[in-house]
Amino acid sequence: MSDTSDHNKTHPPAKDVDHDGCASPPCLLGELDPVWQGGMDRDEIINLLNTLLEAERAGARGLTTMASEYEGDLQRELKTLALDEARWCAMLSTHIKRIGGTPTSVTGSFLEKLLAKPTLAARLSLLDRGQGWVVAKLEESLPRIFDAALQRDLTEMRDGHRGNIARAARLAS
Repeated sequence: MSDTSDHNKTHPPAKDVDHDGCASPPCLLGELDPVWQGGMDRDEIINLLNTLLEAERAGARGLTTMASEYEGDLQRELKTLALDEARWCAMLSTHIKRIGGTPTSVTGSFLEKLLAKPTLAARLSLLDRGQGWVVAKLEESLPRIFDAALQRDLTEMRDGHRGNIARAARLAS
């Protein structure tokens, strides 16, 4: 068996290892720019969030208009959906500001398309497709977002939209 002092001569203690060289220990992986790990950069995230904000604003305004055209349970359900869309608008705006961006004030073209539909069933069908687009966009983007708070909120948004697809389908039937 070799003596401990011989081992220390050939294997310096960890505190003597230079971590500023070419290699980094795995524990520093979290300090890397997310882009190096396949993540979105700040501008990509802001663009994504603003695109979603435009769509959510269009949905909120469209559902509010639709709710004003009806009474009773249908009106309450449409208002609930509109409030949900408005909640996502607030969440998206908060995150955009938090990471240094400016929330867009644009309302997506989806609003005009939605309100141009002649019947409730046609509007709800288009609304479902819009909600499905948001779900797909989030599914595609979530693996590339490494900001834990944003990822948590966008996951909740995705799941909420899945629920709203089912709710709108029930209203259409």
